[in-house]
Amino acid sequence: MRPDTAIERNGEAGLSGKRFYAFIASIALSALGYLGLSLWGGWREVLDAIGAVGLAGTSIALGLCMANYLLRFLRWQAYLALLGTRVPWWPSLRIYFAGFALTTTPAKAGEMVRSVFLKRYGMAYTESFAAFFAERFSDLIAVALLAAIGIASYAPAQPILFGLGILLIAVFAMLHNVRWLRWIENMAQSLPWRRLGNFIDSGVRVILQFRRCFALPVLSGSLVIGLLAWGAEAQACYLIAIWMGADLTWAEGYFIYAFSALVGALSLLPGGLGTTEIALAGLLILHGMPEPQAIACTLFVRVVTLWFAVALGLIALPRKASFGLERS
Repeated sequence: MRPDTAIERNGEAGLSGKRFYAFIASIALSALGYLGLSLWGGWREVLDAIGAVGLAGTSIALGLCMANYLLRFLRWQAYLALLGTRVPWWPSLRIYFAGFALTTTPAKAGEMVRSVFLKRYGMAYTESFAAFFAERFSDLIAVALLAAIGIASYAPAQPILFGLGILLIAVFAMLHNVRWLRWIENMAQSLPWRRLGNFIDSGVRVILQFRRCFALPVLSGSLVIGLLAWGAEAQACYLIAIWMGADLTWAEGYFIYAFSALVGALSLLPGGLGTTEIALAGLLILHGMPEPQAIACTLFVRVVTLWFAVALGLIALPRKASFGLERS
């Protein structure tokens, strides 16, 4: 049995029919939830607030979100090269965007479908999974730093961000200590259950590859890109709120978006659905925005930051493989 067989099975499962039904369910539940929010806030007031953004505002917000995706793609391409696989820009961009089609999965795990497509270019699952986890970890650090910008405006969030910061530092410290990984690897090889041993061994290989993406020079570059990328989406949220009548400083706007994104990510719910919306609307209201406008802002922000990405992913997803079992 090859070392990464257990991980390969998980990668190929990314295109299963179950993913398709989960995706459809997430759309249906989101649509019902957004309809309920609109009715609760007063649908006329909500529609008026959305209309205040206009076509020009919508274009600006979508442009900022697209900047987020393209900047993160540049980082992704750098991770692939660092891990030993150079994929031509256009197919790599399509593969990267295709992952967004399954972003409404717990912890965005469906985005690991990219590994199936990257296999065609000779990239092992251990390496592509490492790139995925490196991206998630970099994003988590960047969004936490953005949330810290306006943390003074909401004291209850301070212990959460402080605890998350300690956790990230601890994980980073563990990544730079190989001894415990080697101990786990040796233990896995001595287990009587071969499948479990292979699975643990594969996991260690992923972590060892993952470490390469967090050498200090690489980390500094990835953090700069992450801050610029997520800062673009935070700016979109801030502008939408201002256009809808909110009285916010840019630091407060960045905090509201970033902290809501963290709440959604840490909930591990598909796409942060429900938790992100509640946090975003609640923080806008706490910062003085009227309820109908806060709900309208929440709906608009989620459409341009989440569902715009999903739509791009569906367009990029290879037709032969779209939610089927066949590889691209």
